[in-house]
Amino acid sequence: MKSVKHLLALVALVQTSQAVTLDFEDLSGGGAVPANYAGLDWSSGWNHYTSADAPYHPSSGSSRVYNEFGNLGVIRFNADVTLHSLWIAGYGYDQYVEGYDDGVKLFESVHMPSGEATFGLLLSLDWSGVDEIRIQSSNWGYNHYILDDLAFSPSVVEERFVQRTSVPDAGGSAAMLGAGVAAVSLIRRRTQRVG
Repeated sequence: MKSVKHLLALVALVQTSQAVTLDFEDLSGGGAVPANYAGLDWSSGWNHYTSADAPYHPSSGSSRVYNEFGNLGVIRFNADVTLHSLWIAGYGYDQYVEGYDDGVKLFESVHMPSGEATFGLLLSLDWSGVDEIRIQSSNWGYNHYILDDLAFSPSVVEERFVQRTSVPDAGGSAAMLGAGVAAVSLIRRRTQRVG
């Protein structure tokens, strides 16, 4: 029974290692985000750039994505995912993120400050079962911000998600390998003691 528990723990480690973080560093210069970038749907007016532009600071590197002024920022994952986190920065106009599954709103994040205050915030969300996010605002005329380091885990690992893992999980692979070796040797030792 204990060996089953160890095996389940190892499977859990493997599942969490499938996280994808889009840092957009493979997009150079500026322009429209490709329609199917990283297997996601970016068709609601997303652009990218690398130049310095306060207060639209990226979380990492120099690349980030932004919505066109006044457009509802929508990112469709085209599959259910767990949205772990994202970086959002800019001038505060009550921006917030909503998580949807099949058009039904499941989640809503904290709201960014209002009154043109500058902000940069890593939203830790861990929303399971979303297939789309929308970045909303109560002031559409000024709803502008950047996103960076969009981290999610697909419910089913597909090749289109595996292609863009430009921010590696620091030490995750080594930890997973170490846990696997430890689990196998523990099971082997217990089997040898019984036999």
